[in-house]
Amino acid sequence: MGKNFAILNTVQFIDALVENLFKYIVIYFLIYYKGHENSSNIMATTGAVFITPFILFSSVGGFFADRWSKSKIVQITRIISILFLSSALMFVIFHEGNLIYLILFMVASVAAIFGPSKYGIVPELVPKAKLVSANGYLAAFTFFGIIAGTGLASWLDAITGENFTWMVLACMALAFCGALLSFTLSSTEASAPHKAWPPFIYKEIFDGLREMASIPQMWTAVFAYGYFVFVGGFVQMNVIPYTVETLHLEPIVGGYLFLVSSIGVGIGSMIAPKLTGTLKSIPWTGAGMSIGCFLFTLFSHPYWLNLIWLVLLGVIGGLFLVPSQAYIMAHSQPESKGRNFGTAGFFSYVFALLAAGVLYVFNTLIGLTPAVSFTWIGIVNLGVSVVLYFLIKR
Repeated sequence: MGKNFAILNTVQFIDALVENLFKYIVIYFLIYYKGHENSSNIMATTGAVFITPFILFSSVGGFFADRWSKSKIVQITRIISILFLSSALMFVIFHEGNLIYLILFMVASVAAIFGPSKYGIVPELVPKAKLVSANGYLAAFTFFGIIAGTGLASWLDAITGENFTWMVLACMALAFCGALLSFTLSSTEASAPHKAWPPFIYKEIFDGLREMASIPQMWTAVFAYGYFVFVGGFVQMNVIPYTVETLHLEPIVGGYLFLVSSIGVGIGSMIAPKLTGTLKSIPWTGAGMSIGCFLFTLFSHPYWLNLIWLVLLGVIGGLFLVPSQAYIMAHSQPESKGRNFGTAGFFSYVFALLAAGVLYVFNTLIGLTPAVSFTWIGIVNLGVSVVLYFLIKR
């Protein structure tokens, strides 16, 4: 697919790695100084701080991606990210616990602005016939970055003896490598250089939805894209309670189980162009995700079976995700690809917050066990898959 796409994919892999590495450095740092008894509150707060910028600033990133050169935005956001990480180094050295939330918010904000350019630039770098394959590689390496960042955080925590200064320095070094590589990306032209800044930036979302309404199945693709984040977010958050209450294992095992599911998504994204590629496959892979959820309840023991169920669920999830992303890429107008991905990104993170709410209702308000919650999310997912079938069929 060419040198430029390989550079972009490597840069966004490093970005995903750095984001998740830094997020877990923040978590470990705060738990270390505030105590393990506050870990649940720290996890909840960190998750909310990390997700909120994607809801607030995806539209801003979409406007930037249309108004200016996407390659320049990739490069500038890499530099800004390093500057914020440098500030984090000061807070770690002086043990400023609460203020580091602000830096996490800013790092996530830069990532939110980077996202629409990351996806919107792909059609400028690869032929249209290669878009599905390119999107599969992009999605796969995003999840590989999440896996690497999560695992590297634990490894650095262990080998440095919880020396958070060295951990942040390592994070900065990786971000610096990504920034250097981004400057080897060929320059691209702005797709809508005269686009005016809207008086109300979130009007971009409504404008995006209005344009998408004129493109057959575009709303369906955006919904499927966001819905994948809902299911993935629910699984991620439910795995640790499931590990503790159903498998009777330590919480850290749940973290490793999540890594297994992420590997599955990466594999599914890599093979999706060969097995799927159109929206018509989405209802069937959606039904497959329901089967994966049911398996957690039906066959939870011996515990190693859950490794198989998580890989299976991840692979099917990757097959579900890629066609929706590729459809948005292929059918958006050149001057509005950034806005459309900003709109899709906005809804995907709304779905992520919805997943947290549904988990709270299932496990806390209703009092379901995590295993039964997997069953209910599977039932919900079957219903959504039926709806998607009729939306795509028409």
